[in-house]
Amino acid sequence: MNLSRLVPLCTALLLAACGDKPAIPDGAHVHPDGTVHLADDKKPAADEHGPEHPLGELVIGEHKVQVVLLGDVVPGKEADFDVRFAAGSKRPDVLRVWVGVESAIGSMKQRFSNEGDTTMHGHVPVPATLPEGSKVWFEVETKDGAKKASIAWK
Repeated sequence: MNLSRLVPLCTALLLAACGDKPAIPDGAHVHPDGTVHLADDKKPAADEHGPEHPLGELVIGEHKVQVVLLGDVVPGKEADFDVRFAAGSKRPDVLRVWVGVESAIGSMKQRFSNEGDTTMHGHVPVPATLPEGSKVWFEVETKDGAKKASIAWK
């Protein structure tokens, strides 16, 4: 076989095998489960996550936030949350959230990502069996170590 034909053929096969990742719109981000969230001005309707349930205000380290549950907390499924910061306030570099007990035993921590100018958003796996007294736990990294706070969703 002619080498000049072999190189383009191999290149084509490699590209086909690797596949191209679909382009996402500017300002959008992709979650680990593959869902794409658009920038705030192009954000889908809230009912795609479910109705908003404001859970209240919370102080995590030096951050004062509003916590909003989008949809419901269902054992064995994912729960979606927005953590909303005051306009102009600094968001933490790292925000982890889990549903369960403070130790996070039996839970999976989920790192939240920035969404728009004032919100951090994430999809939190909910354990199939929730221990008595389970809450939504929030943890931020600070120069003095991790700071935690929790809030009930019921």
